[in-house]
Amino acid sequence: MSTRQRTLLAIFMALLVGSVYAAPTIMNIDPLTGPGTTRADIVWKGDLAGAVSSLAMGQAEENSVQVFAENLNVLLAQDLALVGGGVVSAGTRVNSYIVHFDPIGRSSTPVWEGKGSILFDEMVLGVIYANDGGTAPYSLLTNSDNIVGLGSNFYEADTAQRKFEVTSNKWIDIASSGTGVDLNLFTNSSMDEVRIITQAVPVPAPGALLLGAAGTSLVGYLRRRKAV
Repeated sequence: MSTRQRTLLAIFMALLVGSVYAAPTIMNIDPLTGPGTTRADIVWKGDLAGAVSSLAMGQAEENSVQVFAENLNVLLAQDLALVGGGVVSAGTRVNSYIVHFDPIGRSSTPVWEGKGSILFDEMVLGVIYANDGGTAPYSLLTNSDNIVGLGSNFYEADTAQRKFEVTSNKWIDIASSGTGVDLNLFTNSSMDEVRIITQAVPVPAPGALLLGAAGTSLVGYLRRRKAV
């Protein structure tokens, strides 16, 4: 099989399997916190459905801040509310990622802290999480489970276990801008989750991809014939 034939086969197989996620760039920062706090790196875990069977508390424990791809190229059938009052309008195509922080075991110590940045190839539209501070009700997160997530049954049923304790000054720090999200998360006996919504990059139709690849092969063939 020639190199060109292998390329065409790879394109065809990619179309059969569907679109894939490009792994974001993750930059971890040493939080430099005091005694009793342990660093947890932010790590990319790939496709959510293929990595774990559930994000209920205790089902995907790891002493790191795990970043999963939830859904790619979702056409919103309804408006999607974001923390801070923003809304992504129905009809927009988005990608959904979820940050899941559930350390192994649950006790008062140590407190685990993950700090760093996640940089995507596409524009970040906003974030969704639940908190106890009153600025973003729990429903923002739970409603989005069925809009851009894998359905409410896939996640922890007790939203109080998924929330951020923003009334404690040091427990949450999230900011998004451009193509990046900065995180500084803390947890010990519970877990934290935040959903990141990005602008889906338009993907050419399968027929256009195959036609373009076939055209490239034909041009290459004619050039070789002419050169002989």
